[in-house]
Parts: sequence; C-alpha cells; structure tokens
Amino acid sequence: VKKEIEFSMLRGSYQYSASNATARKMRGLRNAISTTRLDRFTAMGNATFDVTGGAAEDLWTLAAHSLAVGDEVMFTAVGTGAEGYAVDTPYWAVTINSSSTFQLSATKGGSVLEGTGADSSGTWTIKKANKLVKADIDRLLRQMVEGTSTAAKLSNPVIYTGAYITQAISEIYGYAPTSRTAGGVAIKEIITEFTPRMGVVFDRWMQPGELYILDLAVIRPVYMQILDHPLFMAEKLAQTGSAENWQLYGECTVEYGPETDHGKIKGLTTA
Repeated sequence: VKKEIEFSMLRGSYQYSASNATARKMRGLRNAISTTRLDRFTAMGNATFDVTGGAAEDLWTLAAHSLAVGDEVMFTAVGTGAEGYAVDTPYWAVTINSSSTFQLSATKGGSVLEGTGADSSGTWTIKKANKLVKADIDRLLRQMVEGTSTAAKLSNPVIYTGAYITQAISEIYGYAPTSRTAGGVAIKEIITEFTPRMGVVFDRWMQPGELYILDLAVIRPVYMQILDHPLFMAEKLAQTGSAENWQLYGECTVEYGPETDHGKIKGLTTA
C-alpha cells in the first residue's frame, strides 16, 4: 500500500468522482507541475511501424530521422497497432537500416523489439532524449526563482529522480559532505547558486527520463478520517473455510502547495 501511495504521489493522474461508480484518484507531482518545466526532448516527427518490414521485420519509418545506434527515444503519443510499443517508455535505436528506417530495442544494446500484432495506424509521435547537463538544472532553478507572484521559495528543495539521472548528478556536482533524512527518506546534498544545500533523492517510482525539484516544505500526505480511524483501517470479511479474510481500507492524497514551488525536467536519457 505504501508503494502504491508513493507511486501515485509522483505519477498519479487526477480523476474526479461524481459518484461511487467512479474511483477517486489523486493528482501526482508529475501532472501537477505546469508552470516551470523544461523539455529536453528533440522533436523528430511521426513514425510508422511495419510488422513485416519487407527486407527487415519490425521496422520503423521516419524520413531523415538522424538517429544513431544507441540513441534513446520515447513515444509521446501513440495510435493503434504496433503491439509491444507504448507511450512514455524508453527505447533504444539498435539497427539503422537507412536514413528513413530503423529498429528499436527495449534495452540499450539489446535485441530488436518485435511487434506482436498489426502495423501502426494513427499518430505515433517519437522524440529523442538527451543527457542531463548542469545547464539544465541551472536553467530550471533560474526559472523557478524568477518572477514575483510565481517565484518558488525553495525553503527545502530536493531533487527527485531515477537511478541513471542520480548518477549523472553525482558526476556533475559530487556531493556535499553531510546528508540528512526527511520523512524517512535518505537525502544526499549538492550546492547550487540559489540554495546553500539541495537534496538529491533516488526514487524507483519516478517517471523514466524525468527530474523534479520539489519543495518538501509544502508537501505532505493527507488522509480522510473514516469513523474514528484517522488513516487506514482493517476490516474483517466473511470467512472462507478455515481462512480469515480482511480488507485494508483508507483514502489518501498529497497536498503540494502552490505548484509554482516545484519544477520539472523531462526528455532526459535513462541509460
């Protein structure tokens, strides 16, 4: 349950419930941050997939794609067909067949990801990811602190990101000699122009290729009180044979304060 809550706080999509027939869903930080965002993707266009491919199977076609073997890409919009491929998932160029055709792998340096169904139809928008550089974090911080009514306070800023980008930050900055914990999370620290110390947290539930600067001073979980239970409660259900059945029930969301207190970078390489 804790893992599901953490995942939703980072990546959840808000859903309003007008009745009990529709589940309530929290809005995670990924979808909440709308003002201060950097997009590091390089636009490529709309590609098409041929499951038979003629001379080579599982072939993507995009005129003048300019990809090289090992480049990381992601589909930011998908149509139908091309089963085995999905939106918001990293893929790597594994074979460059021509200036207009290529094949993709689900892992860097892996084998061709074979389609399991029909050719693609509709719009398959593909973009190339780029490696994190110090200028990206500098630019995001600069945009966060500029302005008047929307300037981020950076009271307790922490970078949240995945494994590869955490290592990239280490290569760029190194770490300050002290560390700390907040809310049970181990936080390493870097030094920037706008923050005496800024934490860095690796979180396995982060969206691949994204980095968030979150102000933990304004973030907290919020629970709905149910009867006399402030958080979650266990309820006993009907017994099945000699087995006792229980359900764990509760409702939780995340309060994140002004979304302008946070920033986001997307379109970063993940391996």
